[in-house]
Amino acid sequence: YPIIASKFILEDMVGELDEKSFLRYFKQSKFLEAQHLIRNVKRLDLSDAMKLSIHQELATHWSKICNTSRDKSILLHHKLKSDVNSATKFLHENFEELIEENSNAIAVFIDEAITDSSESNLHYFACKVALSRGEYDVIDKYLSNLTKGQKLEINRELALYNGELIELQKLTEEMLQTLDKGAANKLVVSTAARLNDDCLPGHKIPKDQMKLVKKYISSADVANMVQDKQSLIVAISILQQSIALSEENLPQALDITQQMEALAKPDDPILLMLKSKIILYKYSKGMADLDETSRLITTYCELIPNSLYRSSTLLSLIEKVTDIKMPLAVDLFSQIEKPRMSVSSRAKTRYDARWWYINGIINPNQRMLSLRQCLIKYRQAGCSNCVSEIERLIHAEI
Repeated sequence: YPIIASKFILEDMVGELDEKSFLRYFKQSKFLEAQHLIRNVKRLDLSDAMKLSIHQELATHWSKICNTSRDKSILLHHKLKSDVNSATKFLHENFEELIEENSNAIAVFIDEAITDSSESNLHYFACKVALSRGEYDVIDKYLSNLTKGQKLEINRELALYNGELIELQKLTEEMLQTLDKGAANKLVVSTAARLNDDCLPGHKIPKDQMKLVKKYISSADVANMVQDKQSLIVAISILQQSIALSEENLPQALDITQQMEALAKPDDPILLMLKSKIILYKYSKGMADLDETSRLITTYCELIPNSLYRSSTLLSLIEKVTDIKMPLAVDLFSQIEKPRMSVSSRAKTRYDARWWYINGIINPNQRMLSLRQCLIKYRQAGCSNCVSEIERLIHAEI
């Protein structure tokens, strides 16, 4: 796992160790790593006590200079090797960021730690990593080692990933009984958002799923919240606007957008995304022409600093025009962010899936490859409806 040379514990000796071939120093990137042969041979010479001491020293070193997601991954490795209790606490506090950086490495680190330690919380995090990577078959070997509460959480996630709505409702109700008001609100809103996002471009989620989305939104009680109240209000507004547009209730969607306008600055990225959805809806219903729609969307996107938000909004426009004006779709498609190979956040993974879906339309010669990549991403995101539909499309291509 290469590290930045300037953060190496023996930074002053990098040149000397490189010359003696103890290290591989990549001068252009400023990264270094131990020579694999030397590392593997020397590791055999170290006693368990010596290894523990080294990892403790390195954990202390990295805790002082840890300021990036990659740094945190390295710190986690040394914590897992030297102080498992501290490592599980660190995982609790930084799990989403660690997974976003490098889920492959985190999965390996935790798996190695489980071999070396009897700490039950490691099995819980192994399940969470597997869920984030869409590796559902891996989870069974860890479930028996979880506490009752942990098992409830993981089984609820599995029901959500597999589209088992009856089981999802049952396990969600059980879980809500164990949570305070703030955590309960976050759970129902995040669950509603994930259910609402589980459809391909141009499709709608099933009626029973939409009914559940509305149920969870209406059960959220943010009136007496203090912490995270604003972010939950925004999340609920986004969902309510999405539902209104899917039900072709433009007046309600406009009202929600105007309420957000009263709360946000004119260049707020979320507000611009909501406005973009209104414009795209009007275009889809023949209430706005393509030139005006394209101009407004691209103008809004120029004001959105977040690359994912900007690319996702442009991708929504591309999804509307591939059947009508392919040259415009191709031009816009060249401007948006491409998928990453590593597993990312759920929002980024869904975006990647959408990118591959459209890539197969814009580049017909890559259709089968694109559909397979799209399927992988939707599985990782836990979008069961999308998975079923993409599988159907793949079978139709064979």
